[in-house]
Amino acid sequence: MIKAYGEFTVIKPVTKTTNSGLQVKGDGEAIVQSCPAYPELEGKKILYDDRHKFTEYEDYYIIRTEYIQALLEVME
Repeated sequence: MIKAYGEFTVIKPVTKTTNSGLQVKGDGEAIVQSCPAYPELEGKKILYDDRHKFTEYEDYYIIRTEYIQALLEVME
């Protein structure tokens, strides 16, 4: 398990399958794996600004917490 430290957040990008069967990461959607600044976001789907440089490790991205833009939860 990978853990974020300081002002960073570990996310796992959401993978979508296109009509032709290709799997793509994109649209700035991800699941938060570790976020020391906002632990209540862990396990939740977020929208993040993917125009910035970030570190990739295995299937995860390590981004600055300030790049999180929105929490994508279904309102009941």
